[in-house]
Amino acid sequence: MNRLSVGAAAALMWVASAGFATGSGLATGPGFATGPGFATGPGLATGVPAPEKVRFVVGAGGMDCAGCNKKMTASLSALDFVTAVHASFVLQKACVEGEGAVDEEAVRAAVTGLGYEFGGIEWVDECPEGLRGVLPSPWDTRAEGLDVVTISRGEEVDLKAHLAPDKYTIVDFGAPWCGPCHTVAEELAGYLREHADVAVRAVDLEGGTPDESYARPVVQQHLQYVDGIPWMVVYAPTGKVLVKDRSVERVVAAIDKHRARMAKKKK
Repeated sequence: MNRLSVGAAAALMWVASAGFATGSGLATGPGFATGPGFATGPGLATGVPAPEKVRFVVGAGGMDCAGCNKKMTASLSALDFVTAVHASFVLQKACVEGEGAVDEEAVRAAVTGLGYEFGGIEWVDECPEGLRGVLPSPWDTRAEGLDVVTISRGEEVDLKAHLAPDKYTIVDFGAPWCGPCHTVAEELAGYLREHADVAVRAVDLEGGTPDESYARPVVQQHLQYVDGIPWMVVYAPTGKVLVKDRSVERVVAAIDKHRARMAKKKK
């Protein structure tokens, strides 16, 4: 278990603190989209009259690290009218609950003071999915239409018993709080859409923190000598292990190389 300590690998720099909220879907690119309905522009009024209880979503472009959740939550929670904050580094947004009049300029300052791009305010009746304090797993919103099956949520599992027949099978170990794990799932989903001969079998280390996830039995079973997640094990259609790695680029290269070699042998 000591080989999976939080600080053991660079990937774990993404680890979120206990209670971090995250969401599904990764926001990418420097141009953070505020979307319809967001209040933008330099002339935002302060002290806007509001009902006794209010709820709004604020965009924060550049809030793309797991540790950013804690910073955003602390910054917004310091405002007098704020009662709760649900931040997501994945969505680069935060859902804020409060009471009384909302000082929009104070909200802007709380966001930009952290170095993030203020994406405006959208008033909502309830916090949207992904901003409700629930940590989604990397494949929760990416598996539709693909050969992706979650084969474990922390319990021990026989990997070979779940290999996809006549396909390359990528066993993907990830966790809800792990930012790079969400990135891996997003990249693998794109690869699967272009290659019908590849499947993913996900092992989700359920938990809101690294300590919770690494206490799962499957960690001792398959990750005892691995220094962190994300982690992938790739099997050829024959059931042979092709590669074990945390890099999607190297995993894909190993599959493409093996596929080309097999095609050449058939000629």
